[in-house]
Amino acid sequence: MLREPLAIVASALADAAYFNAPMIKSELLQRDRPSSSAMAALRELCYAMVASAEQPDLGFEGFPAEMGLYLTTLKPFGVHGEIEPGRYGFQAPMPDGPGDSLKPAWNVVEAAIDITLDEVYGIWAAPPFGLKPGIMPVLALAILLANRDRLAVYIDGVFQTGFDDIVVDKLLQKPGQVRLRRVDRSVVQAAFLSGLAKKFEINDGSAALPVAQALFRRYAKLTTYAKRTATLSSLAQKIRGVVLKSRDPEALLFDDLPNVLGESLSAETVYETLLETEHAYQDLLNELRGAIARALAVDASTFAGVTERASSIKDLTNDYAFEGFAMRAAAFEAGDGDIEGIASLLLHKPAHQWSDRDREQAFLELARFGRQFRELEALAVVRDRRSNTEALALVIGVDPKTPPLFRSFILTEAEKAEATALAEKILKALGKDESLGRIQFAALARAVASLAADTEVEVP
Repeated sequence: MLREPLAIVASALADAAYFNAPMIKSELLQRDRPSSSAMAALRELCYAMVASAEQPDLGFEGFPAEMGLYLTTLKPFGVHGEIEPGRYGFQAPMPDGPGDSLKPAWNVVEAAIDITLDEVYGIWAAPPFGLKPGIMPVLALAILLANRDRLAVYIDGVFQTGFDDIVVDKLLQKPGQVRLRRVDRSVVQAAFLSGLAKKFEINDGSAALPVAQALFRRYAKLTTYAKRTATLSSLAQKIRGVVLKSRDPEALLFDDLPNVLGESLSAETVYETLLETEHAYQDLLNELRGAIARALAVDASTFAGVTERASSIKDLTNDYAFEGFAMRAAAFEAGDGDIEGIASLLLHKPAHQWSDRDREQAFLELARFGRQFRELEALAVVRDRRSNTEALALVIGVDPKTPPLFRSFILTEAEKAEATALAEKILKALGKDESLGRIQFAALARAVASLAADTEVEVP
């Protein structure tokens, strides 16, 4: 016969059965089915956990419902707070008080090698823990955030390089699709990992996940062009392919990259090829800028004179694509040039989405526009417009059995100056002996014929 009140007996039995239950004083979430308002507050709390972990109280101001949940489910255990002076984040529970009561449930996840979140929830719901479903997501997310360097998180089999609202929604709605794996490594692997950590300025050189996440993020941010261009070195293309296709950080760092690099495996090599890949798009833009300058015969650093030249041919054609090209090219002289704008005009497609074929097509279009620009300059006099260019044509025939050669070209002011200087050198080489007059002309004709024959296309 019981001599104690039923409540005391029930409490004693509960203590015996659920001796590892954490001391969580939250009536809103310690339920099988929290109310809709409590779930809304839980969602906002989780969003703040991934977005504002570095802020005191997760950045909450005032006392909204989610702030109340923070004060009852996270702060008492010390899992979020000031890690070191001025730096806030998630960490293991405090070794005493409420934090000590959370440690057994916390260890379930930390000790797991490979487990899904719903399996964790099943363990937590059973003795000796007895947690309610409503409280589980916030605790699970806190553990994941505190162990980002030790636990790899996969959703639908895809490794997550970071935590955001989408990850939170999956965690809340479909915990069975969230898989956790512990990261382990050998001494040799640790040396490679430490080198990469230094390159990415990661303090903990023994943590694989932050390094893998940094590498994944850098490649994920690449433009479409940089992700698929074949203008990179062979090694850079191989490493790029491995990283972009990888779904497992451990396999990437300790299997895939070593297989690609072989004996040349080093953090320096991986990082240098990353930089090469990241520079691919800017290299394309620089090459386009140089091609524009060559097409217009101007200095690539200043584009001096192109504004005046563009104004002399304005509205001489109804080719609006060309007019747009000329207007944008003129802007480079004033320092307002937009190389990406010109690139988009060439193919009606943003340059960062180009393929290598698009790249080649763009250079062809540049050559066409440049030639049209200079031809219009030479014809601008027809409309009584001042032009700084000069159109020339040569007809050379030195062999009666061979049809005469015809070449036409257009010179800018700068090119005319160069041509004059070169002509003076040629005259000096030919000499001024009047007795060799016909021979000089013949030599010059043959030289011009040979030069024209070697140039199979008309010079723009």
